[in-house]
Amino acid sequence: GGVTPVASTTTNASGVYSFTGLTPGVSYTVVFAAPTGYTATVANVGDDATDSDADPVTGRSGSYTLAANESNLTVDAGFFRPASLGDKVFVDANRDGLQQPSETGLASVTVTLVSNGTALASVVTGADGVYSFTGLTPGVPYSVSFTAPANYTASTPNVGGDDTLDSDPINGITQSVTLASGQNNTTIDAGFSLLTASLGDLVFEDSNANGQQDAGEAGIAGVAVQLLADGGVTPVASTTTNASGVYSFTGLTPGVSYTVVFAAPTGYTATVTNVGNDATDSDADPVTGRSGSYTLAANESNLTVDAGFFRPASLGDKVFVDANRDGLQQPSETGLASVTVTLVSNGTALASVVTGADGVYSFTGLTPGVPYSVSFTAPANFTASTPNV
Repeated sequence: GGVTPVASTTTNASGVYSFTGLTPGVSYTVVFAAPTGYTATVANVGDDATDSDADPVTGRSGSYTLAANESNLTVDAGFFRPASLGDKVFVDANRDGLQQPSETGLASVTVTLVSNGTALASVVTGADGVYSFTGLTPGVPYSVSFTAPANYTASTPNVGGDDTLDSDPINGITQSVTLASGQNNTTIDAGFSLLTASLGDLVFEDSNANGQQDAGEAGIAGVAVQLLADGGVTPVASTTTNASGVYSFTGLTPGVSYTVVFAAPTGYTATVTNVGNDATDSDADPVTGRSGSYTLAANESNLTVDAGFFRPASLGDKVFVDANRDGLQQPSETGLASVTVTLVSNGTALASVVTGADGVYSFTGLTPGVPYSVSFTAPANFTASTPNV
């Protein structure tokens, strides 16, 4: 029961030690010092001839009182080197389930160490996507659980024959691994692919300016379209409509608020917005060219963001002196100047012009689809010709 050693020794190359010349009837205790980098194993498990007798905390064996000429060769001590496991959480950009040299680590992913259904510890991946669990006990079955980050989905597991490159979790958790003393298993990886979204559709010529894509109305090619995100003013993407007037923005982030800005093509004016069915209406504000805001879900494809434009129309011609009173313009009949001509729609006067010296007048910038009439004010000492001759 003393605290001062009565003898000391070190193990030989084979790990064997021995104390000889001991006194029968004396109670002896053996104290084992843990070698550097090792941890004492559990004591007194199974057959005493082959178990470890060193207390994992104190390194002390039990007490042994020897008989004369007795040789007790059962006083053993077992130590192990703690093991570790880990590796990397990566962005599986091409969704093939394998780590490519160009694919980056995924930061801030929660990784949990599990044994026999119990969570033992959790870590969060760093900027490089790397994680590690150290100080593990050999022989214990460990699994690793990965929490998928927002807007990501797990890669296909166990693709190919190289475990150092594949993604291991199935339904979020890996199969269990049992480590040897001092083993560092760096093959337990997890790949995640970003869930994206898309939006787009059509820029069309609204021939009747009713705000809807009607049969026969064609797309407009070469229209510049920009994408804004979360109320920003700097475009995050730009494109132009193809030959059919179609455009698309892909690879968008779910949960972000997007706005589309349409540039009016030369010679065109934006039509009315948000009239009728959203799948076929025009969503571009006639003044700003901006659509409303769209926040997309993962894998959503919104193909309702359209913009309609029309080319302004015009009407007019000539007020003439019907010299022979036949109601028809003869080559010799001249234009009549200073006649007031008024544009009317649905009973409302919209604008007036006065004919020039050649009797010609014109109203431009008119909206297709709107009913227009023209009113002529008869000049003094003139009477209107017979109409529609």
